[in-house]
Amino acid sequence: MEKQVHIIPQKVEEGQKYDPRLNSLVLKKAGSFTITIKEIEDLKKQKPIAPKAITELSKEEYNKLNKTGRWNYDVDVHQYNIDVKKYSEKLKLYNERLKKFDDLNWTWQLVYNGVDPNKITPNVAFKKGIHERISFPKLLEGGGIAWLEAWHEEEKPKGIAPFGMYVQAEGVSGIVRTEWTDLRYNTINESTTVALGSKAILHIYTTGLYGQEVEVHLVDRNIFTPNDKLSISGEDFFTREVKVHKLKPNDSNKKGTSGVLTIDNTQINYAQKIELEVVLDSAWIKTAGENLKIFPTVKSIKTGVFFTDFGRSYLQVSTDKKSIVLDELPIPATNMPLIVGNVETNVAYFDHCKYTAIELEYEKGAKTATVEIFKANPSVLYNPNIEVGLILGSEPKKFSIKVDKDSNTDECRYVDKPKDHGKNIFTFDKLELPKNISITKHEPKSIEGTAYFEFDLVDLPKYFWLSENNSKAISKLPITAATCRHKHNILLKVVPEIEWTINFMYNTPDPIWYGQSEPTYDIYGTEKTAVRDNTTIGDIRDKGDRVALADLKREEDIDNKNARDGKKKITTNANRHFGDAKSNFGLSVRAVYDGGKSQELSFKFAEEYRKTLSIIKSIYDLVDKIAGAKEARKASETLPPSLAGRRNMMSLSLLPPAPSVGVGWKYNTLNNQLGIELAARAKIVPFIGGELKIDVLALADKIPLFGKLITVLDLATWLAEKISRDALSINYRIDLTFYANLALEEAFIKYNTTKAKGERLDADLKISGTLGGKLEISTEVKFKIKKEIIVEPEMTFEAGIKGDCYFKITASPNADYDNMIDWTTKFSGLIITGYVKLSYKSKRSKDKSKVLNPLTLIPSYTGTPISMKFGEGKENNY
Repeated sequence: MEKQVHIIPQKVEEGQKYDPRLNSLVLKKAGSFTITIKEIEDLKKQKPIAPKAITELSKEEYNKLNKTGRWNYDVDVHQYNIDVKKYSEKLKLYNERLKKFDDLNWTWQLVYNGVDPNKITPNVAFKKGIHERISFPKLLEGGGIAWLEAWHEEEKPKGIAPFGMYVQAEGVSGIVRTEWTDLRYNTINESTTVALGSKAILHIYTTGLYGQEVEVHLVDRNIFTPNDKLSISGEDFFTREVKVHKLKPNDSNKKGTSGVLTIDNTQINYAQKIELEVVLDSAWIKTAGENLKIFPTVKSIKTGVFFTDFGRSYLQVSTDKKSIVLDELPIPATNMPLIVGNVETNVAYFDHCKYTAIELEYEKGAKTATVEIFKANPSVLYNPNIEVGLILGSEPKKFSIKVDKDSNTDECRYVDKPKDHGKNIFTFDKLELPKNISITKHEPKSIEGTAYFEFDLVDLPKYFWLSENNSKAISKLPITAATCRHKHNILLKVVPEIEWTINFMYNTPDPIWYGQSEPTYDIYGTEKTAVRDNTTIGDIRDKGDRVALADLKREEDIDNKNARDGKKKITTNANRHFGDAKSNFGLSVRAVYDGGKSQELSFKFAEEYRKTLSIIKSIYDLVDKIAGAKEARKASETLPPSLAGRRNMMSLSLLPPAPSVGVGWKYNTLNNQLGIELAARAKIVPFIGGELKIDVLALADKIPLFGKLITVLDLATWLAEKISRDALSINYRIDLTFYANLALEEAFIKYNTTKAKGERLDADLKISGTLGGKLEISTEVKFKIKKEIIVEPEMTFEAGIKGDCYFKITASPNADYDNMIDWTTKFSGLIITGYVKLSYKSKRSKDKSKVLNPLTLIPSYTGTPISMKFGEGKENNY
């Protein structure tokens, strides 16, 4: 008796794929295919051949033969009879051996994660005996594997190839339709509104997708605004495997892919679909509102493409009290984004020449780090391409890549052939070995080496753009890991340990800074004295001259006050190479590399991008010139006609943007998956703003009574300066200012490409709008003693008082699903600020200037403001 039974295809037809080693047959689509049993085919080769029949002669024909002819004829007949008897005996034995296959039992079942021979039972849909044509159901199209095996009555099924055969059908993948039901499988009509917090089941009917995984996204439909994507417990989508489910009441007489399967000797109707339990999350209110119209979109993980060939099925959801609360059954109280499937679609998973994990070990500081870069997971499709990155300096570091201890190549199909996996699981092309990577040891189950990065210190900017396309910053070594079950294309990348920081600022007195060191600052305090020094008493002949002199003096006082306000003008290495060291444009580019070494590269970048930076700077300077309007006379061309006639007492300033941005980026790894990490800080205060300044003294000058007093006061101070031969300088102002601005107070952005989508971006912003007003009174008395040319001591007394109040509203968007925007409002109250400052300055002709500012002998006269608040409002958060 033939105890072993091996099933094989009778013929591999066009469009079919057959792997004889695994005895696996892949059909192009569902339908019939022909099979045979190897033992029967071998037996057929032994089928006896009937003896060639002889021509039987009639008696008359026999008598006509001569003696020799009759003798020969009698010998032939005798031999023929012997041959027929032997043939009959062999044919009887052949038929008896063939008949023994009449007791064959057959199984035709789903594989899932494997075939357990102890759980194989005969399929009642197959009668015992020999079968030559098998029908593969359309229900199982998509790649899920079925198992076909036959065995004799007195034997047991084996559940492994080559005794049985794996069969799959590809089919054409698609979504047939979707439907929402409650937990009792009652269809929810689109006109029914369901309450948030309820639980429902989303049915996705498929074709050609059995065993494949898909992403299921939930979307809230909007009419006038973009649709809202709904979060699934912090993830962007559900991940589910397409299976076959028993037909439910809601499936009857509806479109879908269905069929009959025999399970435990019972024939049951099934449908190919996904049954997805969905919790209607109340958190969706914050992102999509209180009334939702939800529909699903489905994406194939295998192809990465969304399905579009099916109609939408909507679920109306609302917080309205009239909404229906669905019955609750014991299913999870929160959505489960990921559920691992159990339908195997890769036949090679059942091969015994295997590894189940790959590890990377590498030196990380004084320790050795270990990362699992592959772990076999039944029924989960894996990407055969693996990229691993090492971020290294100039010192060589050891690394190794190896398979797990459970790897076994004893049953490799390539034994004693060039691809024998028992000799080498890992292979690489020596011609592709970069000079900074060395392989020091190569064993059957591991590969070891050293790697480093060779920095070009003369041209560090070549590593400025950190990307996968920058061949100057990346060394690559392709390594293949292969067994009969698995194959991975590992790409080992070595990248430089380098972090770039760029800081750019313009027109800002208080820039932010990103990086390890901050720039130096200069106080741009150059004082204008042209009016004071170049005007004589002889220049004043009439009242018009006196008014003009007062205007010019006031204009000069404004410029000097701006200088004394302490506006910081950034001085960086880039400024010194780019242009004016006291420019309010700043650029700093720094590289920190190879364990903490650093280079300031502002000069190189300023030179390389000089033309671009010149354009940027000229634009900003033009905006500042046109829109700055620091005082009315210089900005008279930009003022509205209604203000042009009053420019002496009123000025309108449009404040240009004052950006300050710091950005840093470097290579980063997560589980040694290489990516870019970018972090940035930014501040633009103001983003845009305006100031309406009223010179109270100039305004009073237009009133006859007060105007005469102010003119007398201006002339008296001017005469005092002239009589003292410019040893005495007196300045005074009263300004009423109304202001408004929009500002980006702070922004922090961090983006990491190694993280999963949806987790890569972390951002926090604070945007504010301010409306306020202030009244400022200030005076300055400066006394300079001149003794020939040797000594020129100068003493300055300054005092002022300012009242300020404003209303501020702040918005803080962030990347948190639960809190998209925080709103804050606040009234400052009345802020009274006063200051007194005494300074002394001495300059000798042969020595450097000596400055005591403020005088240490009078420590209380420091100029430090003293502030008081009255009626400050509460900070209100929304």
